[in-house]
Amino acid sequence: MGSWLLSGLVVLGACVAGGRACECNRYPWGSWSTCTRTCGRGQSTRSRAIQKDRYYDRHNCGVFCSPTTMSRECNVNGCSSACQVGDWSSWSPCDPCVSKQFRSRDLLRPAEFGGRCEVTSLTDDRPCLADALCNIQQTDCVNKFLCDNGRCVAQKLVCNGEHDCGDGSDEDGCQPRRPACPRVVEPIPSVQLMGSGYSMVSGELRGEVLNNAYYGGQCDTRSQGLKLYRLPSNLLNVSFQVANMADDVEVKLYSDSAEYVNSDNNSENRGTSGSANYFFVQQWSHSDRSSHHSSFLQTSRTKDSIFVRVHKKVAVSEFQMRSEGLHASETLLRALSALPLAYNFPLYSRIFQDFGTHYFTSGTTGGLYNIVYQYNRQTLESSGLDKSEIAKCAKKETVFWILRKSSKHCYEHKMTTRTKGSVLQASESSVSLVQGGRAEYAAALSWEKKDSFPDSSKYNDWVSSVKDNPTIVDFTLESIIKLVRGIPCAVTKRQHLERALAEVLAGLDPCRCTPCPNNARTVMIDNSCVCMCKAGTYGDNCEKRVANYHSVVQDGSWNCWTQWSACHASGTRHRTRRCNNPVPAHGGAPCPGDPTQSDHCRIALFASSGTLCINDDEERRESETEEPDRGGEAGYCRQPRVPANGYLREERSRYQPGETAEVMCFTGYTVRGYQLLRCLPDGTWHREELECRLSACSPPPVSTEVTIKPLKVTYRVSESVRLSCPPGFTLSGESSHTCGQDLAWEPDIPLEVTCEAVEGRCDPGMKRSGSECVCQTPELDCQ
Repeated sequence: MGSWLLSGLVVLGACVAGGRACECNRYPWGSWSTCTRTCGRGQSTRSRAIQKDRYYDRHNCGVFCSPTTMSRECNVNGCSSACQVGDWSSWSPCDPCVSKQFRSRDLLRPAEFGGRCEVTSLTDDRPCLADALCNIQQTDCVNKFLCDNGRCVAQKLVCNGEHDCGDGSDEDGCQPRRPACPRVVEPIPSVQLMGSGYSMVSGELRGEVLNNAYYGGQCDTRSQGLKLYRLPSNLLNVSFQVANMADDVEVKLYSDSAEYVNSDNNSENRGTSGSANYFFVQQWSHSDRSSHHSSFLQTSRTKDSIFVRVHKKVAVSEFQMRSEGLHASETLLRALSALPLAYNFPLYSRIFQDFGTHYFTSGTTGGLYNIVYQYNRQTLESSGLDKSEIAKCAKKETVFWILRKSSKHCYEHKMTTRTKGSVLQASESSVSLVQGGRAEYAAALSWEKKDSFPDSSKYNDWVSSVKDNPTIVDFTLESIIKLVRGIPCAVTKRQHLERALAEVLAGLDPCRCTPCPNNARTVMIDNSCVCMCKAGTYGDNCEKRVANYHSVVQDGSWNCWTQWSACHASGTRHRTRRCNNPVPAHGGAPCPGDPTQSDHCRIALFASSGTLCINDDEERRESETEEPDRGGEAGYCRQPRVPANGYLREERSRYQPGETAEVMCFTGYTVRGYQLLRCLPDGTWHREELECRLSACSPPPVSTEVTIKPLKVTYRVSESVRLSCPPGFTLSGESSHTCGQDLAWEPDIPLEVTCEAVEGRCDPGMKRSGSECVCQTPELDCQ
């Protein structure tokens, strides 16, 4: 190879030295052809006007003027399209707590590349007359006092001088009694705020989810100065402080809007804890946060920009919730009790709209000084200051002008010649994301180029108001679904809430958006796909480049999840997604996260059994929901626990001594051990080793477009299945599989079998296997 290349170079050099090089301008380029697409990245070509005459052959023009055809991208702007929505669902049952019915519709396609979306809401409601009462229903009321509102409290809290029920029924007819705490004890400031729900979809506080006015008869106090505060039952600890140090100002510089929003999302989601396995896509819709980010993104698209964020926290108090035994708010319990047993998306999703997706497990109350300044990249880079110097100057100026602490100015450079040495006032504009304090003081801290710069008095006014109107500024979170306990059918309702939340997030996921040009990041705002520009690009859809921008890097982005597979006999289901929207190219980053996801599921015993009411105790089906006699009846056994993947042949709420309960196993499982349980006189069960062991193969894991024949819940050993795809598609794996002795399919099945579009056709008598055409077999293909 090396000798051939060297010889070619020698010959080429000899041709040039001999004066035989071709003058390619004798064959000029023609005009560029019409673009193959009017939008969405087409191709345009042009060719040389070649004449193969004597000069062409003699001067080797075929070598020197190659290639004779060129192509280039054209009309890279995405195709503008309006959003499309589906039909309204039927009206939900009447919610007795708000006397309303609800309905919803799906966003079939978001608006893209400037397309209009006049749809303001995907939900609707109307008034109705409820045929049920909005009462709390609880299942853990044995040996407890039943309040008029349906709540249950400990007997020791009755007639203790405090309204533990919330409706006063626990104090009706009681004699005056000395309270648990002296009257000089005060409630903790902003304690109700700590019990608010938080929406990770919108980044805002929602309704009360924890009742922080409940003390459980205890007098646990904390002091601040001369004041004594009483700690609610939900709070483990609280400490008071007013932290406003001048030197804790943080300044960060971001090279583009995508980098800033990624950082902002990480700061919002930094505290998520617990076992809620959700991947939240930060969205903004119809909120103050939405208007801030919309303004920010609009500003970033006007020109190639760099952003400087000045950030400072003013802390008032810190708190920590208990990890268990939390007292939920009456409003939340009423809403949960009113949810129907059958799944209804409008009603279940309303829980997240009203109460948020999470509650606070710990946090800080106070305020956030958070201003983002936009700079023209070219102006900033020609100022003579590097990025670290810009950040230092912005911090020094903030400390001097806003906080009135003496510091040397950063004014000896080109950028601030018209702003009297001010780096901050040299910015194009600013966006205020100040939280906490009075609204008018927070708004006064933002700045537009034509206006006067805010002085220290405006900052001091805002700091003073933070004490009276704080917000939660630093926190850890837990899923609100964990609070769904102690009510009838709690497990069923938790499963429905998880399903509703997944549907909400799927509707907001930008996976349905067409990739933006120039490696811009795509987000969803108000049912529209919006592009966030990377450094060196700008424009409505980030389609424009600065003169020195030549990057072709393309980061990968996920396509949407497939539908969940059928529930396997092992009690699991799964789904997949692909990193092809777009595929990473030219050194671009791969998609973050996993391409597969698994989840627990339940196999229904009977096709017509409807929705099962599953309570907290071992997630078992209950045929009777009445509670045992509250009179303390002894000498009976409660319904026994059954092994995983098992159930009772005959379910009863109680059994007499000597009676037996027979354990059965779900289809696909076999009983191993003695399956009769005997009730003993002391109310316990005599049981021996017992388990339900898998005895069959689950259906192969396939996507929704793959057909399985025969389709069963389970398959016996040596049973076979055939997998096939619709016309025009080919199977990603083998088509025939057999259930082996080890209860695994032979040959092995990949994590998920899918159907892929056929590229080219096979001749008659042939079939496609992967990328090749192979002969059909009568046994497999002619059934």
